[in-house]
Amino acid sequence: MTKKILTLLFSVIILITPTYGQLSKTITVTTPGTLESQLGTDKAKVTDLVLTGTINSADFTTIKQMTLLKVLDMSNVDIIDGKIPASAFANRNMTKLILPIKLKIIGDNAFDRMSVFSLDFSACLDLEELGNKVFSGFKSSIGILDFSKNKSLTRFLKEGQNRWGTF
Repeated sequence: MTKKILTLLFSVIILITPTYGQLSKTITVTTPGTLESQLGTDKAKVTDLVLTGTINSADFTTIKQMTLLKVLDMSNVDIIDGKIPASAFANRNMTKLILPIKLKIIGDNAFDRMSVFSLDFSACLDLEELGNKVFSGFKSSIGILDFSKNKSLTRFLKEGQNRWGTF
């Protein structure tokens, strides 16, 4: 009987432990550059973030500082210049990244040495350009990056002229 109780207790602890400390937030950024102030002290604790509204490069700086962030949904975000800045997700280890529907440009090194389980470009129908070394050292379980739905994607930075190319 004692063995069954201990086994049950241990099982409950194992199931609860992964959820301890996880923090999910949904934030609407009405004024670009204010994500950090809206997060407050939760910036260091958020693991799952759904963003809406309009963001700028200052908000991407805040996202880079969110070290526990594993899931980021930016599908309903407008970016001031339509561009994910250089190195925005470099060296990150994430579970899921949902890109903005209205995304136009992915800057240099944006996903450099990033590890992510799920990254989908199919909803980014306005995507036009991929910068230099965007996917250098990129790791994902999705296998192949599918850009077949990105009909506006016509600019890839090519090797040469001090450039390494997109991939």
